[in-house]
Amino acid sequence: MRTAQQFSITLPFDLAEAIDGKIKSGAYASVSEVVCDGVRALLERDAAVEQWLRDEVIAGHREYLADPSQGVPAEDVLARIKARRAARKSIATPHSETARSAVCLVSCVAAISFSSATPR
Repeated sequence: MRTAQQFSITLPFDLAEAIDGKIKSGAYASVSEVVCDGVRALLERDAAVEQWLRDEVIAGHREYLADPSQGVPAEDVLARIKARRAARKSIATPHSETARSAVCLVSCVAAISFSSATPR
């Protein structure tokens, strides 16, 4: 009985170079190991997003439906996010675009969580 399935894939050059770099560094022994690890990471991320949606987003939505007067207008949440982002940008630390996106996402989640937990 087979425990693995063989695939033939085509990758953009930058991803192919990244895989080659992982193998050349000794972190992985083969392309298959790199791809397997990447797919596992993708599945873990998907599971974490699903868990967050179930635990935080659905719960927050139910809380809102139970008492809409406690809701925070989207404009207020967006203003908080923009203010936090502007404050972070004013601190002179170099960030890659990916890091900035992650900070923005965390700020958004924090603002939404804060908004649903803070009575108005």
